Amino acid sequence: MSYCLGIDFGTSKIASVIMDSTTRQIHDCSSIKTEAEIATAHAGFAEQDVEKIIQTLYKAVNSLSSDLRRKATAIGVTGQMHGVMLWNGKTTSPLYTWQDKRASATGMLEQIRKASGYERLQDGYGAVTLAWLAANEALSGWQYAATIHDYAVSRFCGLEHPVTDAADAASWGLFNIYSGRWDNAAIKRLKIPEKFFPEVVKCGSIAGRLSAISATALGLPAGIPVTVATGDNQAAIIATSGDPEQELYLTIGTGAQLSAILSRSEINSIDIPASAEIRPYTDDRFLVVAAALSGGQSMLWMTSMLDSWIHDLGLPQLSRDELFKRLDKLAVQSTDHTLDFKPNFNGERHNPTLTGSIDNIRESNFTLANVFRSLADGVLKNLAAMMPETVWQSKQCVVANGNAVRNLAIIKQLIPVVFNMPVRILDSSEEAACGAAMMGLKNHLLFTDEL
Repeated sequence: MSYCLGIDFGTSKIASVIMDSTTRQIHDCSSIKTEAEIATAHAGFAEQDVEKIIQTLYKAVNSLSSDLRRKATAIGVTGQMHGVMLWNGKTTSPLYTWQDKRASATGMLEQIRKASGYERLQDGYGAVTLAWLAANEALSGWQYAATIHDYAVSRFCGLEHPVTDAADAASWGLFNIYSGRWDNAAIKRLKIPEKFFPEVVKCGSIAGRLSAISATALGLPAGIPVTVATGDNQAAIIATSGDPEQELYLTIGTGAQLSAILSRSEINSIDIPASAEIRPYTDDRFLVVAAALSGGQSMLWMTSMLDSWIHDLGLPQLSRDELFKRLDKLAVQSTDHTLDFKPNFNGERHNPTLTGSIDNIRESNFTLANVFRSLADGVLKNLAAMMPETVWQSKQCVVANGNAVRNLAIIKQLIPVVFNMPVRILDSSEEAACGAAMMGLKNHLLFTDEL
């Protein structure tokens, strides 16, 4: 019996799973918070400590069964999209995450868009961050750049140069998803050295073999194939899709994503609004994705505000988990659905000026139950409004996952109401890590064939 290891570099945690190569059953799983955020006095900056992330990776993998790890035959890797980090030898920069807004905070985003010719570039995209760093003369001394998960693969295999797949490349911007190539002319206009844009290889291909040093650190067999990393959006859908023609994929974690799988001909036949984007997927297919900033973070905001108010009043504090449980119970019992909550506290990538609001307030309806219900409703309706209507209304079922979906009854209750279709809620957790392991399975078979 053999196993594949799947690793997911999340925004706040590292998840790892061990999957049976034959049955695809998960035999062990771990999830550890990275606590890698770097405090900064600069508005809009979002940075994480790369070495803390890597050390958390080692802890997460080594917390899995040592016996199963010794039987691993392949590794699949995924992680948070859009972000970028730099390194030179053993020295690394911070990870500039997808939440970074330094370009707009310093008034440079529009300049970057105009200079590049890409009006859809957004805060947090790797190319935008690199353009900002280039303009601020902060790229000297660095040799390579990649996503955090591409960096991990490079480190696992001891690669001379990092590689990436089309999903991660597209998340940076300045990448043609149809030709599979970087736009070098736009890169030059932004005065970013081309060396910082990794070689793009086929999704799911073997990036390299696990080095002896990494094998010892991870408790894995040396020489097993390591799959080129892919985006967490793609990996989660690989793990959860059953009938792509009929399914709409909903994930609510820190942010929120609504995705649909389409063929190239389908992509060419619809208009994609600025609120949605096209991302590469496997087997020459694509994803149409509405990626909202107002997901689980918006609901976390409400518990934080309540906690602050309780503190200000000098009342006994409740844990965040207990606040969530009580709010969720109240929301499910709500009978007044007149409040209209728009949870765009942090704007959206396509419109950073959006703000949150609550409409239709009356003395009789402004209760905790109604507010939390309308907030959950607003998170879902915001996603539906961002996705092209012709796409999501052509589907027959919502496949939903993510911590907010699993843990909040009000979200489960509202999904079929908002989308007017049945919902299949996945009980399993760590879908992105599972999808990475499934990608590794393919390379396990290829590796076996070679032997």
